[in-house]
Amino acid sequence: MTGCRRSEAINLKWTDIAEQIHIRETKTDDSDRYIPIVQPVQSMLDRRRLTKNSEYVFATSNGTRLDGSNLLRWMRENTNYTVHDLRHTYITRGAQAGVNPKVLQTLTGHKRIETLLNIYTHVSDQDRTDAAQKTAICIASAIPSEKPSP
Repeated sequence: MTGCRRSEAINLKWTDIAEQIHIRETKTDDSDRYIPIVQPVQSMLDRRRLTKNSEYVFATSNGTRLDGSNLLRWMRENTNYTVHDLRHTYITRGAQAGVNPKVLQTLTGHKRIETLLNIYTHVSDQDRTDAAQKTAICIASAIPSEKPSP
């Protein structure tokens, strides 16, 4: 629910979380960013804080930083997804919800908006149907229903 990269998630420390999540130690300079904490994320963080005694949000049972390959393996075995799959989903669902692509770019730390739009944003059959319906309604409303009187 944040669009984080795997490396960003495993490096996340509790000191990075206040009213927003501060993503640092990122892939690029443009990736250092703040993500607002929405209620479902806050609830997850609150539960996680109660169960882990570590400086890291995602830690091993002995409190050390979770290794990225272990996270990947666990996710594939338990969810059939990867963090990267969830990143794609975050961006696609944001686009489907009408979020401005520039805003999605800043939330996810993409340097180039073209990458966000061409690689991470996926279009479903329902998206195409909805777009065709909206366009048809818009066109129909612009066409006069009767010819004007002379």
